Amino acid sequence: MQQIKKIKINMKKFLIIFGSFILFLISIGTMFKLQHWPGAGPILFLGMFFFSAVFLPLFLIQRLINDKSVLNITTNIFGLFSTSLLFLGVLFKTMNWPGAGPMIVFGAAFFIFPTLILYMILQFKEYDRKFSEFWRTITLGVLVCVFLIFWGSNVSRSMLYSYLKVDDATLETNKNLMEYNDYILQEIRKKYINDAVYSNTAENINNQTMQINQYVEDIKKELIQYAERDARAVENHWYINAKDNYDIPTHFIGTAKSKTGIELFTRLNNFKIVLKGQMLKLPFENKDLVESLGDFGINTSLKPEMTEGYDLTWNEGMFNQQILVGTLSLLSSIQNEILNAEFKCLKSISMNENKI
Repeated sequence: MQQIKKIKINMKKFLIIFGSFILFLISIGTMFKLQHWPGAGPILFLGMFFFSAVFLPLFLIQRLINDKSVLNITTNIFGLFSTSLLFLGVLFKTMNWPGAGPMIVFGAAFFIFPTLILYMILQFKEYDRKFSEFWRTITLGVLVCVFLIFWGSNVSRSMLYSYLKVDDATLETNKNLMEYNDYILQEIRKKYINDAVYSNTAENINNQTMQINQYVEDIKKELIQYAERDARAVENHWYINAKDNYDIPTHFIGTAKSKTGIELFTRLNNFKIVLKGQMLKLPFENKDLVESLGDFGINTSLKPEMTEGYDLTWNEGMFNQQILVGTLSLLSSIQNEILNAEFKCLKSISMNENKI
């Protein structure tokens, strides 16, 4: 009897020390993950693995030793199964392993229905003895839910950097496009030196392009300034610290009533109208050339899949709940469409042989 009591005491001490160590690992791993510091994955892996595969089974054994009633055994078995499945799902998700989604869903479902209901029944049956434990469990459950919310809303560092790499490539393409468009504009000036209609039209198209392109650039700079006060971030988006911030893009440009989002949508559509109006002034050799250019590659409509079951404005569909670096990347792609539209117009003017 004395030996069993000693084992119980030692097991409790081990669980306290080991549980504290696991809590330390998960807390540090969560902080590293939220700050996108290196080493977050391995730390969270160890914490989740030790908690799910070691701590929970030992905790279940300790509880079954103290109380061998059928209700307690059933409650703890369901608790072990659901909690282990839930945290293993989080572990799999953190490590990008397959099967994480079903594990989290089934783990949460088993925790909410059988486990939580049985636990409530158990507490009411032993109210006086376990009232303090009940509140500790509720507090722990709330903290776990908060952790899962933060974890679920966080974006991985590698995904953020992927956006930045794509944006870098788009910015380089845009720079090359601007240089090539300037070259074509110079060629048009030479070709139509005695024909003001063609050269003036090309100049007007270039001016309109520069204006709307600068407007989009100003939006990007303002977004960055909201997120990061460091002046270097305006010139180099890799300096942005709040990379996974959803609130700034959503409220600034991504709501149905966002003035900036509405104005951007309006300006893009007006730009297409201006381009078409300018191009229709010219007598092209190919009579259907202007119509064949369509919307000049500037897409201001949402995909049907995005609007199915939803009544979304364009800026909502593009920028609502979009991370900051994703928004910057989208705005750079819009600039790319604007410059491509200018290229199509200038190239058509440059290649036309039907002079007035």
